[in-house]
Order: sequence, then structure tokens, then C-alpha cells
Amino acid sequence: RDEVAGWSKTHARYVEEARELTESGRNDLDVLFLGDSITEAYRGTDKGGECYGGRCDGVPEVFSENFGHLKTHAAGIGGDLSGHLTWRIMDGEMRGLKPGTIVVLIGTNDLGAAYKESRGIVKPEVQTQVIAGVKAALGAIRLEAPEANIVLLGILPRGERTWDLNPTLSQRDKKI
Repeated sequence: RDEVAGWSKTHARYVEEARELTESGRNDLDVLFLGDSITEAYRGTDKGGECYGGRCDGVPEVFSENFGHLKTHAAGIGGDLSGHLTWRIMDGEMRGLKPGTIVVLIGTNDLGAAYKESRGIVKPEVQTQVIAGVKAALGAIRLEAPEANIVLLGILPRGERTWDLNPTLSQRDKKI
């Protein structure tokens, strides 16, 4: 993902934040949020930088309003696929953290990439690939936090032609 401006720096910052939380004894989290751009928007950033076009307007405030009373950490990177999240976890973004609950939102970019690549036709094997990718990410999370409760959120609709993906989204959620 180095081709995406800010990706490596954002990942390195998350690894450093996990280290700092652990060293300071603040690693006993109530909730850890992991995912893509939606999760990153909780911080008010996009790929580690400024959110453009108003996409993050008000999101950090709403996040704080609803979760500010808890010990939380959000680690999301815009555009990430499930394989990117798996790699990030394996490369240290959760190292030393002890979350009670982990909320995961990943997979929409996997479907979006497949949809774009196939010129609008989501083939059945894509669903299998997305499911395998999300399961791999969940497996990496479980290895890092075996005692945590994991909440996998359903893939949110995307883009103008969401209806093309809705059957695939629904099937993915049922199979995981």
C-alpha cells in the first residue's frame, strides 16, 4: 500500500501508539476499533492526513460523544482491503493492547475493488474471496487478543450503485 500517500506513515503511527499505550500502562482498552476509512474518520483523518470534501465533518465529535467515556483506540486506514488490515495487525498495530471488545469494519473496499475490476459484475468467487479475507483478518485479531469479544460489523452500502452489491453484502454477512 506504499503507493497510497500516507499509508506507511499512518501504519507506523498506529504501531507507535500501541507501543506508547502499552508502555504507559494505558493498554487495557474498553474498545478497539479496526478497519478502513470509516474507522479512520473517527479520528478525523483520511490516510493519515486531512479529510477533504467534508467527509469527516462532525465524525470525531459524534465518536467522542458516544464513546468518550470509554478507553478507546481507533486504527483505520482509508482504502484498506481485508488483507491490508491482516498485515497491519501482524506488523504490530495491536501489539501489547488488551482490548475488552474489538469492533471490526472491513470488506467494503474488497467488494468495491472487485466490482470495479470486473466492470460491474460481482462474480460468485468474489464473495468467497471477500469472506476468506475477512476471516483471515479476524484470525489475526484473535491471535493478538484471544480473550477479547470481537464484533464484526456488516459491510455498509457503497457508492451510487449499491444495489448491485447488496445481495453479495448480505451473503457475506451470513457466511462469516
